Amino acid sequence: YTSRWGKNGAKQTKKSYGGDWKIKNIPNLKKDYQDHRLWMKELPLVAHFPKIEVNGRELFLSHSSMDSAIKKSGSLENLIKILKEEKNFLMSYEGGENFKILDSIFWKVEKDNIKDMGIFNVFGHTIQDNAKIKEHYACIDTGACSENKLTALVLPEMKVIEQPFID
Repeated sequence: YTSRWGKNGAKQTKKSYGGDWKIKNIPNLKKDYQDHRLWMKELPLVAHFPKIEVNGRELFLSHSSMDSAIKKSGSLENLIKILKEEKNFLMSYEGGENFKILDSIFWKVEKDNIKDMGIFNVFGHTIQDNAKIKEHYACIDTGACSENKLTALVLPEMKVIEQPFID
């Protein structure tokens, strides 16, 4: 993931901490950077909110669209089982079928072919000029790392909030 991350936001993330030199040489900043990375590794791969419904569907938050992972796993139930089994997926998983399934939640880019899998999926990783909200998903990646804007979605109101890029 380091090489993929290197091409997909690492530079911008490190810049937000003051750059590589500061991260390596300023003790408090180095500790903050390391603490934040550890915190992110402990986050679930997918956040599932079964008690929150959007358009009559359970809410799922993920980095990229979940439709490919659901298709590859055979069903939403199978994917949820795999997610529970692979709690430390980012830190320790070396390959195999589960890796192929879960990897798509990070790197699959789908602009228009996102299938209705019976859930409401809020995700990013697919940069667009504006948030795209449909009956079964909301893609809110509007290219903050590419100096466009940061977008958030307020639920259940479905209100889009945008913050222009600030260098």
